[in-house]
Amino acid sequence: MKIETKLLKKAISKIINIIPTKEMLPIFKTLLFKLKNNKLYISATDSEIFGTVGFDCDSPDIDFCVDGRLLYDTVKMVNDETIELTHENNCLYVKTQTGKYKIICDNKDDFPKLENGNKEQIKIPKDNFINDLKKVIYAVSTDSFKPAMNGVYIGKDLVATNGYYLSWVPNYNLDKPIIIPTKIAHIIIRTEMELYDITTNNKFIKFYFQDEDIKLFLTSKLIDEIYPNYEAVIPKDYKDYAIISREELLKAIKRSSIYSDKTTKKTILTFDEKLKIKSYNMDEGTESYEEIDCEIDGSSMDVAFNSEYLIMLLSSCNEEKIKIEYLEPLKAVKFSCDNHYNILMPLRLE
Repeated sequence: MKIETKLLKKAISKIINIIPTKEMLPIFKTLLFKLKNNKLYISATDSEIFGTVGFDCDSPDIDFCVDGRLLYDTVKMVNDETIELTHENNCLYVKTQTGKYKIICDNKDDFPKLENGNKEQIKIPKDNFINDLKKVIYAVSTDSFKPAMNGVYIGKDLVATNGYYLSWVPNYNLDKPIIIPTKIAHIIIRTEMELYDITTNNKFIKFYFQDEDIKLFLTSKLIDEIYPNYEAVIPKDYKDYAIISREELLKAIKRSSIYSDKTTKKTILTFDEKLKIKSYNMDEGTESYEEIDCEIDGSSMDVAFNSEYLIMLLSSCNEEKIKIEYLEPLKAVKFSCDNHYNILMPLRLE
C-alpha cells in the first residue's frame, strides 16, 4: 500500500507515546495495522491506554503487527512524498525512492483487545477541557505512594494536587467523580486536534478527536482510588489580597530564584506598598532583592515559598493579572487567574 508520508507520520505521532518505555511484553511495543474497506486503522496500547488513529487508504484489506518505534523512527527520516508498505512472509517492507527496510512482524492475534466495560456513558464538558487540563497538570503528584493523586480528578471541579500545591478549574459538575491518569492527560494535551467528544462509564474514559484528514480515538482506564478532600485545605476567610502583573512576577521570581538556597529554594514575598521579592543563600553569601508595582488591599506581611513551585504555578496561568490572597505567614495562599485557582503552602520564614 502507498501512503502519503506526511499523513503516516502525523497519524503515528498521535499514538506513539502510548507505547511503554519500560520493559513489558514485546506485543506492547507494536502498532497494529488494520486496513479494511479502504480505511486504515493503526492502534497502540500499554494495557492501560488504547489508542486508534484512522484515515482513508485506497488499498486491499490487510492486517499486521509491527515494532512501533522502529517503524516511526524510519518514517520520520523519509522525505519522499509517498511511502510504500508491503506485508509478506510475516515481514513488513518499507520502500522509499532510495531504499528498502525490513521489519519482522509480531503475531497480530496477540495484540490486546479493547474492553468495552459498562455501556452507560456519561458525557464530560469538552469545550475548554484541554486548556483546563493544561492549567492544572503541573500539580499532579508523582509519588507512587499516593496513587489517587497520580491523576487529574474530575467531579465538581477539575483538580490536581500533590499535597504541597493544589490547582483547580470549577464547574465541571460530574455527579460520579473520576480520576484520569497523568499519562493520558499528557497525551491529550499534545494531541493538537479538535476534541469532539468525551465520555466515561466510571471504569474507562474515552476521547474522540478529528481534523481534516484523520480521526483519533483514545480510551484509558481510570484510577480506582478515593481522591482526598481538597476543599478542606482551601481557606474560606481571605481578606487581604494583592493584584499583580503575572508576567512581571514570574520573571522576577525566576531571577530571584537563582540566588535562593539550593535545598529549600526559598523566596520571600513581602506584601507592602510594593511587592518585594527576596532570596538569599547563606552558604554562598549571595542574595537578591526586587520590587514590583502591585495593587494591595490588606496588611503588610512576609510569606516564604519554594520558588520552583511558584514558577510552575505562575507558568500554568494565562491571564495578564493574578490575584494573591493571604491570611498568615504559614496559612495556605490562594492565587487566582480568571477561572483558574491555585493554593500554595508557604515555607517557614526562618
